[in-house]
Amino acid sequence: TKTPSHTHTHTHAPFQEFVETYGVPRYKEANPSLFTAVTFPFLFGLMYGDIGHGTALLCGGLFLVFSYNPNARLDEMTGGIYAARYMIVMMGAFAVYAGLVYNDCFALALNLFGSNWEWKEGNEDDDDFPHSGDVANSTCKFSDQLELEGAGADCIYPFGVDPA
Repeated sequence: TKTPSHTHTHTHAPFQEFVETYGVPRYKEANPSLFTAVTFPFLFGLMYGDIGHGTALLCGGLFLVFSYNPNARLDEMTGGIYAARYMIVMMGAFAVYAGLVYNDCFALALNLFGSNWEWKEGNEDDDDFPHSGDVANSTCKFSDQLELEGAGADCIYPFGVDPA
């Protein structure tokens, strides 16, 4: 008898098409399109991480999701965009998430939760005033055992990285 060679992949079709650009899984091999459905948008979001641009991509993807009409006749390019609508939504959502972690919106740094670093106060003409290449001073004090010394919860970021 012959082994079956056709598998139904309609549940995550855009990711299946993406996987097939690298090759088709053989019989008794795991289909990587399910893994691709999570890892590709996540890695895209890490590389694209920006709140503003991610929101634009997320809104565009949501428009595609809610405006999709299965009975409409679409040309090849529009049909391909609509086929990838869920991937676009996930890419936008992960880009917004990574943008929040990076404190970045439209390539401008945000200061959402404050910084644990400060520059010296003073006049620009003073030698003590920070100049290009100077290092900021930490507002949190660490001991040799890397434990916070009386710093409290204000030295721990609620989310993301320090914008300094």
